[in-house]
Amino acid sequence: MKKHNYRTKNVNEINWPELRQQLGGGAVTFAVDVAKAQQYALLADAAQNVSALVKWELLETPVLIQGLRQLGCPVTVVMESTGTYGDAMRHQFRQAGFGIWQASAKRVHDAKEIFDGVPSLHDAKAACLIAKLHKEGLTRPWHELDEAGRALNAARREYDLHQSQYGRNQNRLEAYLSRHWAENRSCVFCIHHVRVASGSAGLVRPGQRHPGKAVDRLRLAPSHRRRCRASRPAHESLGRAFPQGRQNSLRHQQRHPHHRAAVH
Repeated sequence: MKKHNYRTKNVNEINWPELRQQLGGGAVTFAVDVAKAQQYALLADAAQNVSALVKWELLETPVLIQGLRQLGCPVTVVMESTGTYGDAMRHQFRQAGFGIWQASAKRVHDAKEIFDGVPSLHDAKAACLIAKLHKEGLTRPWHELDEAGRALNAARREYDLHQSQYGRNQNRLEAYLSRHWAENRSCVFCIHHVRVASGSAGLVRPGQRHPGKAVDRLRLAPSHRRRCRASRPAHESLGRAFPQGRQNSLRHQQRHPHHRAAVH
């Protein structure tokens, strides 16, 4: 590749009838580099002898699809699997009847120096790399999730959101416990119940893969391998894993609350 090969044209500057004559009605590949706002893509034939670099804004996607339809040939759209910026555009391409293929973003990044020897990567170059990877058979068809798969994916994302907050609070609890019971600072608690507010999903408990079933437990770290009853107060459940002297101290604090300040 040479530097001038990355020159692009706006979608409104493309002469679609002339491009149709150059392609000759053969199948074409439309390799898209997905971005937040301005998109870049390489339109090329199967041998990549005829190609054109196109750029457009997201709002100009219907104009682009109309131009691709004017080519009068099968169009295969190849897109990177990066985030969610290309979801709406991919849906529009699929509604237009184009075949959708998926390219690995890591493969695109790793191939940045293979074809032109320059260790740089920009949007236009990424579109060319996606087209070359598709030509080499290093892409795969993009299969959309069905309704059940989307619901499960949404439940997983919501679980990850709560799990992240739970993990931070668990670390705080472990730090506070080590202030008073340093010999048991390895105790790690699992949350009792986490409710997932997504459709018919029920209670999610730690250690379960499916969000519809629940198992309630309050579990100690692997060093103890003892289970505590969630219905008991935390200090009573912890007392079973503590030395006898510490258990007596806890009972003394319960019976004589006014002495609590002196027992530390």
